[in-house]
Amino acid sequence: YFAGKTSLASVDFLNSLKAAANNDGTQTYNLQIKAIQTDPWSPAYRIGYSQTNFALANSLAAKKDLTESDRNTVSQLVQQSLREARAAVSLDPSNIGSWENLANLYRNLINFAQDADQWTVATYQEAIKLDPLNPQLRLDLGGVYFGQKNYNQAALFFNQATQLKPDLANAHYNLASALREANALVDAKREYEITQSLIKVDSADWQKVTTELEEVKKRLPSPTPAASEASPET
Repeated sequence: YFAGKTSLASVDFLNSLKAAANNDGTQTYNLQIKAIQTDPWSPAYRIGYSQTNFALANSLAAKKDLTESDRNTVSQLVQQSLREARAAVSLDPSNIGSWENLANLYRNLINFAQDADQWTVATYQEAIKLDPLNPQLRLDLGGVYFGQKNYNQAALFFNQATQLKPDLANAHYNLASALREANALVDAKREYEITQSLIKVDSADWQKVTTELEEVKKRLPSPTPAASEASPET
């Protein structure tokens, strides 16, 4: 009986993903509700449903001339998104995907919900505890601090990401940007040069890094000439 329910829920969720690929938001939404009702113990279904709710909220919020009813619907969809994301964490607290999904939702709400920045940081920290070797989590948390203009803290996490994965160009680039904003120009120059070495020459990214590197070089203090040695007395 339970195996049958699990199979039915799996089919519904798979069909919801097909509906999402066809940009059918309503069908995606309804099929995921059905999957959760059939198998309420699956964190994956909760994560998917939370992401669907948030995507629908974003789509509706982008409309011009929102009515009061539209605003209420957006608020409800966001609340449902957070509720399902938290439910996924509760169902399997050791699932890194559940924590990462919840952190990303909080991050998207930083400019709209009170204390969302604090919840974002706390959730990413929990995710890092579960997956301490994941450089992307450090990169994401560093991005939160960078958005808050806390450049020293951002640089700390970007640097940890580079140590975990030394060939991750994005981590070196973000570290260079944080160091530049923190006015640590010598270190920023070094990180820009490392980034250059990790990306394809003459690509759009390479051109962008090169431009920013040249700007940092212009801001570096001019080297003072070495004092000439005094000639011995005759």
